[in-house]
Amino acid sequence: MATSGDYRFYFEREGVRYSHIINPRTGKPITHKLVSTTVIHASCAYADAMATAIIVLGPEDGYELAERENLPAFLIIREKNSFVEKMTPAFKKCLAPDEHRNNH
Repeated sequence: MATSGDYRFYFEREGVRYSHIINPRTGKPITHKLVSTTVIHASCAYADAMATAIIVLGPEDGYELAERENLPAFLIIREKNSFVEKMTPAFKKCLAPDEHRNNH
């Protein structure tokens, strides 16, 4: 499992928020409202790479990538004065109890 986000590492100057996460397409800090992405994968390096890719892409495109790749991903999106949680179907499966597990 790996998490990427800018909820802790940023600064504000003259009312503008600057993230430490840089969009490689623009060379500038990300500016969207996706603040955290967690990805679950057998390879922590892969999970880290995908969490970073999703955070760079933003809430809509990042979520679409996670769904397309069937990734268990959990996103936290900043909305005005609160946060919205969004998870892929694959992430929801990680939370559901295994009906086939032997509980003895």
